[in-house]
Amino acid sequence: MKAKNNSRTASSSRAAISKKATAKKKPDSGSQAVQAKGRAAKKADPVVHFELPLDDPKRISKFYKQAFGWKMETLGEEHGHYIIATTTDEVDKNGAPKKIGMINGGFYTRDASRPAQVPSLVIGVESVRDAMKRIEKAGGEVLGEPEEIPGIGVFVSFFDTEGNRLSVIEPHMDMKKVEQGSRRNKKTGV
Repeated sequence: MKAKNNSRTASSSRAAISKKATAKKKPDSGSQAVQAKGRAAKKADPVVHFELPLDDPKRISKFYKQAFGWKMETLGEEHGHYIIATTTDEVDKNGAPKKIGMINGGFYTRDASRPAQVPSLVIGVESVRDAMKRIEKAGGEVLGEPEEIPGIGVFVSFFDTEGNRLSVIEPHMDMKKVEQGSRRNKKTGV
């Protein structure tokens, strides 16, 4: 990979970054135009999970336990021996992180018959089918049909416009109620 020829010095680059960081941000008119087309009333879809492929379940579990202190739980055959990674000790009764900005994740066994087996993020949505339409309209590529995760929800993977693989998940109603209840509790203190 060739490095770009850049005449700026490192110190002037840092100064420019610092100046940008301290300046008040003005709304992006392009973003506002997109929001005005039907999504203005809806909240942004949050990143809710990360996923990484694995080749050796014991090795990956040992690594993340030792390196970062994560709790690793291997699910049964019904879930394809998926490994849940709990990245924080502060979780609610459903295993969701209590602190805003923290997410848990998981590891799946690499499968040569599936596309783009790379680290990715999972975005929570109200409707997978609606999200698929928005992804394609925005220039992304949906990878196959939605799949059921027993007891969790429906998901589908996609490529964004830069070739990054991500997924969207529509939680089952029980999971949505849990999410809404935890949000309500944070806001009201009840």
